[in-house]
Amino acid sequence: KKEKAKMSLWTAFKLSFKNLLSKRARTLLVTFAGALGIIGVSSVLSVSTGVKDYIAAMQDDMLSGNPITIEKSGVDMTGLMGESALADKRDDLVVGDWVNVNQMIQFLIGNQDVLLNLQYNNEFNKAYVDYLKSMPEEYYQAITLNYGIDISKNIYTDFTVSKDSSHPGYGLNQDLMSLDAITETYSKAIEHMDDYGQYSELITSLTTMMSQCVSNNSYISSQYDLLAGDLPKNKEDVLIVLDGQNMLTDLLLVQLGYYNQAEFFDLVRKCLDDDFDSYMTSDEYVSLTRFEYDELMAKKFYWYPNDTVFTPNTDLESLTNKKYFSYNHILDGSQKGNGFELNICGIVKPKKGISYGALQTGFLYSEDFARYMIEMNYDSKINEFIRGNNAFKEQMGLSYYSDTFAQGIDGSLTYDLEYYWEFGMNESFKSNVETSEITLNTRSASSQILGFFGFSGGIKSLGLRSLGGDRMPETICIYPNNFEDKDLVTEYLDKWNSDEDIYYNVYDENFKEIVEEHVLLKGDDPLRIEIKYTDPVEIIISMLNTMIDIITYALVAFTALSLVVSCVMIAIITYVSVIERIKEIGVIRSLGGRKKDVSNLFNAETFIIGMCSGLVGIGVTLLLSLIANVIVNFTSGGSVASIARLTPKTAVIMVIISVVLTCISGLVPAASAAKKDPVVALRTE
Repeated sequence: KKEKAKMSLWTAFKLSFKNLLSKRARTLLVTFAGALGIIGVSSVLSVSTGVKDYIAAMQDDMLSGNPITIEKSGVDMTGLMGESALADKRDDLVVGDWVNVNQMIQFLIGNQDVLLNLQYNNEFNKAYVDYLKSMPEEYYQAITLNYGIDISKNIYTDFTVSKDSSHPGYGLNQDLMSLDAITETYSKAIEHMDDYGQYSELITSLTTMMSQCVSNNSYISSQYDLLAGDLPKNKEDVLIVLDGQNMLTDLLLVQLGYYNQAEFFDLVRKCLDDDFDSYMTSDEYVSLTRFEYDELMAKKFYWYPNDTVFTPNTDLESLTNKKYFSYNHILDGSQKGNGFELNICGIVKPKKGISYGALQTGFLYSEDFARYMIEMNYDSKINEFIRGNNAFKEQMGLSYYSDTFAQGIDGSLTYDLEYYWEFGMNESFKSNVETSEITLNTRSASSQILGFFGFSGGIKSLGLRSLGGDRMPETICIYPNNFEDKDLVTEYLDKWNSDEDIYYNVYDENFKEIVEEHVLLKGDDPLRIEIKYTDPVEIIISMLNTMIDIITYALVAFTALSLVVSCVMIAIITYVSVIERIKEIGVIRSLGGRKKDVSNLFNAETFIIGMCSGLVGIGVTLLLSLIANVIVNFTSGGSVASIARLTPKTAVIMVIISVVLTCISGLVPAASAAKKDPVVALRTE
């Protein structure tokens, strides 16, 4: 039997390829035009992927600076961000030639339940802290218990008025002065300066003198370079943490006694002068703005317990004036041996590429030292006074003031400070600092803040917690290993709030040693009070990813319009090719070719164009991504390695989309060519 004539698909591709080569210029233009849409969409997806990769790389870094935090009180940020009820909707508001009143009172009253529900007060108990300490160690790098102790009144250091013998304050140097008294001295001095008194609060509000350190040296080593000394090993060790440029603030160093009075006041005065720019180049200024490592580490600090720092007053005059305690802000140098000497053990700075380190810049003491302070101060006289201990009242002769204790705490601390201003002017002043009880009552919860005392420099706290009289932590920070393990940590925390039975280890009162292992705590146990935690990284990352997705969708939709335009253009070009090859169609049909063969001829042509357009688009996208990454890396100083990344999966999908769209655009012209009458086609000139 004679076989029916037909054209193979390979032959169709060869004929189409030769035809495209014969019209090279037009083929290149069509290919590049078709690639424009692919370039646009691929570039958007490339940048989107690169940004998400950068965020993913930052996540572990961000976990260090934004650990999972459990606080005694706070605001539910997740609920606040998702609470639509807080939006004041006034659809019926009419705008005219009058002033509409924003009904804030009605709005607040109407939403008070929502607002109160967003506030929370966590009632920590020992079982909960034990449960946290029992978390599997493979989940986290460190768990830090911060007790909220104010150590500024208990830490003393050498204080120098001036090293210059001609200065009026020379020879009046104090052997030991508390950090709180040093800060108050400078704050009061600035307050007495004409036109600049309002800046006195900056002395205390912009810096934290000493804070608690993360208790995991291997974790610290992974994020920080050791510049001098060693990492903390003992409870008396203090670590200095610099920023990425080896800097500490002058306000911090002032409060810690690294500047004497004359140097500080001279620096302030020079900053106010018009010739400060020329002063910056002087040797005097350079000596005040640069410290050698050894110079910082040689400074001595001494910690004293409350019973040394706060002396009860028993004389009738003091008690009548409600001055129950005197604050010994200056101690004799002979008492150095009675204090607990702190040792500045080392200096560190963040490693290159670390943006969110686990440590706060400044001077950091160990968690063991925090526990030591609580152990020494828990039963101190001033803490017993704040607790209203009856036995202590009788012992100190305070029974006469039983009504005062029934009402709350009402006492005061008095201490004298002295500072020397320029031109030899000597001013001394007395600061009367009063304590009082403040009670906050809300619908959802009530709390008492004991022992707040305030003066012109701002409000400071003097309560049980700040004086080491509370063994429960104020804030608990959990540092997960990475973003994946963070989910394990949050799941572990959520188990406490569930009805599921849990097992935990019981620790001693300092949460240091395990007393009993694997203790069962049932889901309905009264100790299982709901505890809320804050996961700031999850909130930030989810917001960023949502925002990036929305922008990506919008840009892809916009750039996809160019794909539609290129498809229409390819359809037109294919139709033009059909018209140009009508006689060829007639020859193929007269030789026995089928309509399908003619259609395959033009479908093969659009397939080749689509494939070439896709490959060109991907190649150009890769080139643009490389250029963008080089520019971003250069402008960011090397901190951002890349911002655009085209994945192989995305590249393959984009090439397939290019081929599919061009083939679809060529279907109509190909079908039109297949329907041509071979006789008419052969007659066409």
